Amino acid sequence: PTGAGDTFAGALTGYLEREGVSTDSLKHALLYATIIASFTVEGWGVERLLRLSEEVIEKRAENFYKWIHI
Repeated sequence: PTGAGDTFAGALTGYLEREGVSTDSLKHALLYATIIASFTVEGWGVERLLRLSEEVIEKRAENFYKWIHI
């Protein structure tokens, strides 16, 4: 158990709460939740999440978006 599922669920609901629910926001929320959850498995417990910054998240998002558009 890594906690990635909990992180995914929290990021998904947090994004939708902030942006509202629509088809587009759901698509972005799923991508955002995937990206945030990916950090969870890089450390023990919440160790990696505590060291996150918006810059690091945005960089991973840029790389992820490039990868899925190939």
